Amino acid sequence: AKLHVQQLGLDDEAIANSQIIHLKITGYQEMKRFGFSDPNRREEKENHVSAQLKRHRPKSYRSRTHADESSSLHSHLPRNKGKQSRIPRRSSNIEAHFITYVLLGLSGVLFLGILLSMYGSGLPLDGIGTGSHIGVERLFRLRTQNAPPRNIWVTENAQPFNYNFLAQKCQNLIIVAGHSVTITGHLLDADRDEKDWYLLPYQKGKGLPEAIVAHIRKGIELSTKDQKSLLVFSGGETRSKTGPVTEGSSYYQVADAMNLWGDDSLTVRSRTTTEEFATDSFQNLLYSICRFREVTGKYPENIHVVSYSFKKNRFKEMHAGALIWPPDQFRFTGVDPPSYTGFNLNDAIAGEQKNAALPFAGDPYGCHTAALQEKRKQRNPFMRTPPYELTCPEIKSLLTWCGPEIYNEEDLPWQILS
Repeated sequence: AKLHVQQLGLDDEAIANSQIIHLKITGYQEMKRFGFSDPNRREEKENHVSAQLKRHRPKSYRSRTHADESSSLHSHLPRNKGKQSRIPRRSSNIEAHFITYVLLGLSGVLFLGILLSMYGSGLPLDGIGTGSHIGVERLFRLRTQNAPPRNIWVTENAQPFNYNFLAQKCQNLIIVAGHSVTITGHLLDADRDEKDWYLLPYQKGKGLPEAIVAHIRKGIELSTKDQKSLLVFSGGETRSKTGPVTEGSSYYQVADAMNLWGDDSLTVRSRTTTEEFATDSFQNLLYSICRFREVTGKYPENIHVVSYSFKKNRFKEMHAGALIWPPDQFRFTGVDPPSYTGFNLNDAIAGEQKNAALPFAGDPYGCHTAALQEKRKQRNPFMRTPPYELTCPEIKSLLTWCGPEIYNEEDLPWQILS
C-alpha cells in the first residue's frame, strides 16, 4: 500500500491514512472469516481466537511473546489490551502431537510392566532410579528363572531306534493292542487321569487309563526278558475328533513321558516301533506281522499279544486261527485294571461276547459282513490306506481276503517255516 501511495505522489499523511484503511479492510475480512460481521467487535473476536488457541496449541506455543509472532502472516491484525492474536493450529500438528503422547504413554506402560515382571520373578531391582546400570540380559530375563521345569520326553541319551541294528535282528514279535489316543501334552498321570485320553462313553469310568499303561508296562517287561523281540504298539487314527493321532504313537509317547523303558542299559526302546493303520483287533495282529516284516525283512517266529484278559479267545482262537498261525508259536497275556477303578470283568465278558465274538465268528476277517465293514469305516475317519500289500507281497492275497471261509489260497510264510 505504501509503494502504491508513493507511486501516486501522495504525501505522508495520505500514506498514513491509506495504511489505516488497509488495516481496517484486512481486519474486517479476518473477522468475517471467524464469523464476526461487525468490525467494532474486535474484543469478541480476539476472545474467540484466544479460546481456540488455548484448546489446540501446546503450552510452549501459547507462551510465545508478541515479538515472536511479529513476523507471522497475521501480525498486522489489531490487538486490544495487550492481548495477542494467535493463529489456529493446523490439524496435522494436532494429530502429530496426539500420536506422540500415545507413544509416550505406551512406553511408560511397557516399562512399568517390565518392572513389575522383574519384581514378580525375583530379579534384583537395586539401582533403578539411582543411576546404576541394569544389563539388558537382566532386564528381559523376566520370569524365566522361576518357570516350572518342562517335561522333556526325549533327551540326548534316549536310545535311538534300531541301534546297532538290534531291531532288524529281532526274531519274535510282541504286540500291544491300542484302545485310545492321547489328547493332552501332560502325560505324567496318563495311568489314572481319563482327561489324558479320548474315551467313548462306554469306556469311561472303567479304569481304561490304568489298563492302557499296564499293557504298555507288560509289553516292555516281556521285551526286556526277550532280547530278540520287536515290541509293536498297534493302532491307527481311529477318532475323528482328535485329529490324525494314532493309538500306536500315543502309547509310545506315554512310555516316553512316564519313562517306562527301564534301565538305560536295556535296549527295549531301540527295539520298539508302532503300527498305525489297524482299526480292530484282527488288524492289530495281521498288520503288526506286516510291520515286523517291514523292519526285519522276514516274518516273526513267535508272537506274544498283550491286551485285556477277556480278549484271549478272540486273539488266540479266532484271529490267529483265521491267519492259520501255528498255535504253539502264539502266546497271550491278559492284564485288567483293578476293580476299584470301576472295571467289572463279568460285564466286560458279556460285552465281548455280544460285540466281538459273535460278529467275528461269522466274519473271521472282519470285511465280509456289513456290521464289521461299517465299524472299520467309522474307525478310519481320515481314510488311510495301509501300505502292506506293497511291503508284504508274500501275503498280499491274505491281506485282501474277506472269507467268510478260512483262507486257503496258498501256503503262508509261517506255514512253510513251521
